[in-house]
Amino acid sequence: MRMSKCLESPDGHHQAYKGSTEGRYTCACCGQQFKTLKALVHGHCTKSPVSRHIPYEGPANGPYTCKYCGRAYPDIFSMTHASCLMSPSGHHEPK
Repeated sequence: MRMSKCLESPDGHHQAYKGSTEGRYTCACCGQQFKTLKALVHGHCTKSPVSRHIPYEGPANGPYTCKYCGRAYPDIFSMTHASCLMSPSGHHEPK
């Protein structure tokens, strides 16, 4: 069986999604939510280092904690839109 290449992946291979499949899919960089995983990964994200939304694969329910400073937020959107002095991107990023 021949595997197809993934044109969206940096290494050209498909990657398994390990997050929750119940409810909405959330971008780890901006907190925007989508009804399908496909809609999320094909959208443009201004906060992402790769200019595309990156799926958040952690727990579906908050609180969400910044991996750089430890501050907790009730949702990913609030977290990613606040400044973090310890983060290289300048914004909080979920663990």
